[in-house]
Amino acid sequence: MHSESSMAAAAAEVMIYNETRKKWQAPDGTEGQLSSIQILHNAARQTFRIIAIREQDGAWVLNCNIHHKLKYHTATPTFHQWRDEQRQVYGLNFSSEKEARDFVSAVGQAIDYLNHQFVHGGEYQIPNDNVYQDPHQHMMSHIQSAPSFRDQEDNAAGAAAHAPMNQMHPGFR
Repeated sequence: MHSESSMAAAAAEVMIYNETRKKWQAPDGTEGQLSSIQILHNAARQTFRIIAIREQDGAWVLNCNIHHKLKYHTATPTFHQWRDEQRQVYGLNFSSEKEARDFVSAVGQAIDYLNHQFVHGGEYQIPNDNVYQDPHQHMMSHIQSAPSFRDQEDNAAGAAAHAPMNQMHPGFR
């Protein structure tokens, strides 16, 4: 069996979009239950998945693979959504904006890794911390290039766009 490592963890309510009823609902009808959400990375298989285990009873409520074409959408600062390969739409209602920002950053790293594997194959390292780099690390080879800083929310995973609060629906592509 291959071991997996956790890239990110957060607390959130897991939601599934019911296309027939046109509304968000809990996966098993238990509304308002927080789950422990993780992004797991299997380095041997070069795979990632998002899992959720409900805190109240330990039930698994989500086990979703991350694929290279995944569009992870930041609908609001604390509500994110995506569609899996079977076109089921999932949502995460995070407890805090910081956890949501950290989570979308980790999803973005996973998608970047998978896109690199899809396009180039071969080895690729997931950066442990892409925010705090040695400012002199590339000084000699990039002497004329200026540092570039981007706001976390401008870097939505999978090139997803931001939407106003009232657009928490799966109508994204």
